[in-house]
Amino acid sequence: MSLDGPQTLAMMMFLELALGIPVVGSGGESILRRVSHEFELTLKFGFEDGERGGESSINADLLGGALISSALYRGTSGGLPPWAVEDIPGVYSAMFHGVCQQNPQSFCEILRVGSNLRLFGAVSSNKNNASASAWFGAIPAGKKLAGRYIENMSSKAKETFLTKTRDLITFTTASANMDNNSDKTNKQICNSVLCDSKNPDVWRQFKVLLKAACGGKKKSTCYNLKPQVTNWECDRI
Repeated sequence: MSLDGPQTLAMMMFLELALGIPVVGSGGESILRRVSHEFELTLKFGFEDGERGGESSINADLLGGALISSALYRGTSGGLPPWAVEDIPGVYSAMFHGVCQQNPQSFCEILRVGSNLRLFGAVSSNKNNASASAWFGAIPAGKKLAGRYIENMSSKAKETFLTKTRDLITFTTASANMDNNSDKTNKQICNSVLCDSKNPDVWRQFKVLLKAACGGKKKSTCYNLKPQVTNWECDRI
C-alpha cells in the first residue's frame, strides 16, 4: 500500500493522539510498552559493539519508544511524503509531553536508542520453523531500522544532533528568561522552560535538526500534495 494518501494522514494524527497519553488501560501500561511487546513477538533487535552507549539493558518502554523513533527517522529520510514529514514535530511534541512526561533525558534517550537499533531478523510465522529470516519488509538483517542516513551518520554528528535537541527543549528558554527577567528565581526560570516546550516554534526548530540528520530537505519527489480531511466516504456510504 502506498503511503501517499489519506491513510498516512490518519496514521500521523493517530500517533500524535496516542503518544500524548502517558498511560493506557487500568493497569497503567504505556503505549510504548505495547509497541515493544507486539514487535518482540515477530522481530529480533540488537546493537553492534559500541552502539549501546553504556546502557546495560533496554526496558520495554525505551524499546517501544526507540521503535517509533526509528520509524520516524526512516520516514523523514524519504519513507514518508514531504507533507507527512511536516506533521512530525507534532508527533514528537506529543511524545515529549505525553509518554515522556516532559523529561528531556527520557526523550533524548529514545532518540539515541532509536538511532542505534538494528534488525537482527524476523521470526518466521511458521511454528515448525522458528528461525529468523534475513528481511523484514525492505530492511535486511544487520541494518539499522532508522534508514541509510542515520546508518551512515558519524558518532560525532549523532551526539551533536542529540545535544542540540536537548538544549533546544531544555535550556534555550532558560537563557532568554534570565536575560529578560533578572529578578526571577532559578526555580521560576526552570519551571518556565518546560512550559515553553509546548511552543510550536520549538518543535519546528527540532524539525530542522531532524531533517538535517536525515539527509536534508527532499526537493525532488514523486509524491502528491497533502490530502484534505473529509467525510466524503462516510456521506457517500
